[in-house]
Amino acid sequence: MSRILLVEDDTDVRLAVEHVLLDEGYEVDAAENCQRGRAFLDNHPYDLLLTDGRLPDGTGIGLANIAAYYGIPALIITDHPSVLGALVPDLSR
Repeated sequence: MSRILLVEDDTDVRLAVEHVLLDEGYEVDAAENCQRGRAFLDNHPYDLLLTDGRLPDGTGIGLANIAAYYGIPALIITDHPSVLGALVPDLSR
């Protein structure tokens, strides 16, 4: 069975994706921000990181780099219309 780390700050999206993955038979840990995602990456083995591109305290690229250090592939998801908009922090928050 594959183990996936899901990092998504939108609670509804996180829960929906988590339920789909669990229904498909994956083991899933879920985090709402980079800090918690990093803690999971540092303490557990994963087969995949599935992360939002833009999070309240960083980016999915940052988490993907940490995952790569551990040899974990990453898939970055976003609802932003452009890649740049998805990865550049929103400074208006």
